[in-house]
Amino acid sequence: MPKKPVGNYAASKVSGTYAGKKSVNRFINTMVEKHNFNRRWLNGLFSTVERQNKSIRLLDRYAPSKKKKNRPADYVGQPGRGSWSRYRRQFINEKNLQRGTEFWLSHKSTLRRVEREYQVPAHVIVGIIGVETRWG
Repeated sequence: MPKKPVGNYAASKVSGTYAGKKSVNRFINTMVEKHNFNRRWLNGLFSTVERQNKSIRLLDRYAPSKKKKNRPADYVGQPGRGSWSRYRRQFINEKNLQRGTEFWLSHKSTLRRVEREYQVPAHVIVGIIGVETRWG
């Protein structure tokens, strides 16, 4: 965890979309107990989270193939059905590794500065940029 939490989040319990969700509470407990996160900060952060149906639909493309007949028009997928190996293949390949390395080397000084300032490792920043932009 960063030395100083980023963002102004604080709540005694989770409210909003994920209030009372056992999986969220288990996750928060794990982060507090194993990684020393601040519980009030996590409660506040998760109180701002909203379900993004578009994201669920996109990730559902990587789910094991099953017949999709008779689904309602507003079907948005089932959480936890995706396959990490199928999803990963879209991003971890020789071309992306090469382009990521080139990006990292080209922006080394900026990445170091951002890493120090925001306490986010350069490899995480580079990975996110690669997934989100495909280096373009």
